[in-house]
Amino acid sequence: MLRWLALGLALALIGCSSNAPPTGRMIKGTVEATLEAEAIVPSALWLAPAEGAAAEPGVEAALRDALDWCSIEVAPDAPFVLRYAYAGVPATLDDPSLGIGVGGVFGSSGGHDVGLGVELPIFSDRRGDEGIAFRLDLALERRDGTRLWRGRADGLARPLPPRALLRPVALLLLNRLGETAPRQGFTK
Repeated sequence: MLRWLALGLALALIGCSSNAPPTGRMIKGTVEATLEAEAIVPSALWLAPAEGAAAEPGVEAALRDALDWCSIEVAPDAPFVLRYAYAGVPATLDDPSLGIGVGGVFGSSGGHDVGLGVELPIFSDRRGDEGIAFRLDLALERRDGTRLWRGRADGLARPLPPRALLRPVALLLLNRLGETAPRQGFTK
C-alpha cells in the first residue's frame, strides 16, 4: 500500500511540475470528403487557388509533393483542376483542464504496483504551447467549373512550416479523392 502511495505521489509531482511541452504527434485534426458528381481519380490535374484567391507557392509545393506521392501528375493542360484554400492562425495547444494519469507495473514474480497521478493547472506556470490552427479545403473540378469532389481537413499542429504541415494533411485528403468519407479524426 505504501508503494502505491509513493508511486502516485511521484506521478502527481511529475505531472504538476512539468513545464515541458506535451510530447506526441505534431498534427491532430479531422478530415472529411464528399463526392458531388461522378467518381473520378484523375491521372493528371492542374492546381489553382479557390476562386478570387491568390496563388500560394508554399501550399502548392506541399500539394505537388502529395500529388506526386499519389502518382497524379500536375499539368497545365489537364482536364481537371484541384482548387485549394488554406488558412492557418496562431493557437494555443495546451488544454487547461485537469489531467489524470494512471501507471502500473505487473511483474512475473507476482508483484503489482499501480499509481495514480493528478495534474492540477494551479501548480504549474504553463501557459500553453504555441501552435497553429489550420484548415485545408480541396475541390476537384472539371475545366468548365463542375465540381466533382471536395475534401476538408482542419485541426491543430505544433509550429511547422506550411509545407511540412500541409504535405501529410493533403495526402490524407487525396487518399479520399473520388469518394465520400465521413468526418474522422487523425494524428500525424
